Amino acid sequence: MIVRVVKSLLNQADEVIVLADSSKFDIRARHCALPITRIDTLITDDRISEANETMLRNEGVEVVIAFTKHLTGAQTNAKTGVQE
Repeated sequence: MIVRVVKSLLNQADEVIVLADSSKFDIRARHCALPITRIDTLITDDRISEANETMLRNEGVEVVIAFTKHLTGAQTNAKTGVQE
């Protein structure tokens, strides 16, 4: 049922923006509600793998990475390890 609702919404959308944490990329879904080619922008956290980020960009998805704050309160870029 959720897949039908999502598909109905997609037919009416001019732009599709997805917010998903990076752990969702390691899960195999039973049903595909949204093909990657239909996503315009994906917002995710800085723990996304380079392989997944590259795959999304190659499919034409704009990837926006939100840097996470760790216990120190400083922002750390997970790819470089540098606190900002």
